[in-house]
Amino acid sequence: ILRALLHQPGLEAADVALAAPTGKAAQRMGEAIRHGLRRLAEGDAAARDLLDSFPEPKTLHRLLAWQPAAERFRHDAANPLSTRVVIMDEASMVSLVHLERLLGALAPGARLVLLGDADQLASVEAGRAFRDLVEALPDCCVRLRTSYRMREEDPDGRAILTAARAVNEGDAAALWEGPQPVRVRREAAELEGHGVELLAPEPNALLAFCRRWFEEQVLGLEGFREKAGHVFTFAQEAWKEGDLARLEELFAHLDRFRILCAQREAPGLRGAEGLNALFHGWMAACTGEGLRQALPFLAGEPVLMTANDYRRGVFNGDQGLVLKVRFEDGLRQAAVFPRSGGFQPFPLEALRE
Repeated sequence: ILRALLHQPGLEAADVALAAPTGKAAQRMGEAIRHGLRRLAEGDAAARDLLDSFPEPKTLHRLLAWQPAAERFRHDAANPLSTRVVIMDEASMVSLVHLERLLGALAPGARLVLLGDADQLASVEAGRAFRDLVEALPDCCVRLRTSYRMREEDPDGRAILTAARAVNEGDAAALWEGPQPVRVRREAAELEGHGVELLAPEPNALLAFCRRWFEEQVLGLEGFREKAGHVFTFAQEAWKEGDLARLEELFAHLDRFRILCAQREAPGLRGAEGLNALFHGWMAACTGEGLRQALPFLAGEPVLMTANDYRRGVFNGDQGLVLKVRFEDGLRQAAVFPRSGGFQPFPLEALRE
């Protein structure tokens, strides 16, 4: 969409705004765009130019410039956005109220492109605005039906697509029958890592799965302990020679796996907080305690921002890695975040202020 838009006469990258409802979704949007452009850049000068100039995706609140003290957005009908095109990803998560505010802040003649899955869960707040728009304006919609993440010709991909269709259609029988059924595993040792597998939700089975996942995925990078515990050096806004390559390797490793939790808090190992506490204990045994005991993160652990820090330019949903970084004023435990063309470290104590 970006490449097509920038072929329009008089339209430049600065005229386009990219947005998503949450910081995590905005970051993922940027990663996906960069990944796609890098694949094209080798033989496409326009893609190379766009890779250097495409607008940073923002949360909807950042785009509309939320002002907490005044409890209002700076951009509205009286002070519209200057951009001529707004592309909003994960639109199914946008509530009715916030979509109305976005529409009200568009400049006359501006174009709005909403991307999302109308069959996903409705937004946490009131309304299912995106789904209602898709149903009410079929002539304004383009449905993308080809999956590039899973392929029909691949047995594992076909199993995932079959299960997804069965869930969307409410066909429970199709999950357990047919050529690509969901396979139930009673123990973590039975998991094969292919197709769709269901592990019986018993405490011992969950703990065994977590241990296997931690060892095979987190510790799967050769020399992980040494690489995660390495002391990086950042001085005069630049990394020491060799450190940038080490960071790229660690972040590429982190991007290869995730555990998705349906709940933040849940008994035992059924929620994100319980799992994080478990992995934190195992990480301590791998990379050692932090430089200061009071800090809750260890070298090699991923970190997620849960608030906006406008002064430092890190925002709710930004994901990074905790590492040992030697700054000009000394060795600190720092959160390192990916940025266009590199990585930016922030001492953990500063981010907690």
